[in-house]
Amino acid sequence: MKQRIKDGLVLLLFLVLLPYIMGIMSKTKEEGVGWMNMETMEEKEEATNFVRYEDELHIQEIPLEEFLVGALAATVPITYEKELLKAQAVLLRSTCCAEMEREGTVSGQGMEKKIIEWNKIGTGYLTRSQMKKIWKEDYEVHYKKVEEAVEETKGIIITYQETPIEGTYHAMSGGKTRNGMDILKEEDYSFLESVFCEKNVESGEFLQTVSISKKQIQMLSIENRDEAGYVTAVICDGEKLTGEQFREKYGLASANFTFEEKEEEFVITTKGMGHGLGMDQYYGNYLAKNQYSYTEILDYFFKDTKLSKIAE
Repeated sequence: MKQRIKDGLVLLLFLVLLPYIMGIMSKTKEEGVGWMNMETMEEKEEATNFVRYEDELHIQEIPLEEFLVGALAATVPITYEKELLKAQAVLLRSTCCAEMEREGTVSGQGMEKKIIEWNKIGTGYLTRSQMKKIWKEDYEVHYKKVEEAVEETKGIIITYQETPIEGTYHAMSGGKTRNGMDILKEEDYSFLESVFCEKNVESGEFLQTVSISKKQIQMLSIENRDEAGYVTAVICDGEKLTGEQFREKYGLASANFTFEEKEEEFVITTKGMGHGLGMDQYYGNYLAKNQYSYTEILDYFFKDTKLSKIAE
């Protein structure tokens, strides 16, 4: 009799818990989580890496993966292919981890909180409210796209000799990216080899022209270029500037330029947009349209590197 009562209680307990058990099994199936991974799913991992973001209204400590959604939204055209966005997400994450390593705060060494300053990363960032203002009725679709690009590359960074690299990128090269060792000589940037991006000439923004009055510049001469065609030294009214300094001073699209001197002005024609180092986003998007995965895109621009995964 006692055994029957005991068996009855076990059966009753099972029936009471059955809906709960089925609910959990259904949830794991929907989220792609196997039954054997339930313990991992229930014990949600707490973020240990954060970015301190500050603007006129807020000072926030944002978990790294969450921060990357806003950084990705700010640094790549939303109309680009998802694989290009995923490559960009990896580069942004790598830059953050490189900064953490410089500060001696790499994740995976205990559960202490690691924080890096946004202004040290050198990337743009959009809050959700800013995204809504920019994307308007397309906000939901675009937000999902950037969120998925970050989620599908979660924890993945690009490394060189076991060290996270700064994920350098630019909008569009002048038809060929620059050799890192020609520009950044103080450290080992041999993974930034010059590669061809010949399709860039088809962009309507590839060539841009700026006129600068001789009231601003009286004398101008180009002293040197690198192998990708970017000006590395220019003499402007007796002052020697790097190509990037000249570009910044006069608001040029890139330092890959030529000029024509006229009676009252200098007409400067630039090729591409940005500094020309690392991943060319425009050409990377062309590769993505031609079935390149984000790993293949990164491999094209960053030689002798590999993808690694950090603990979060």
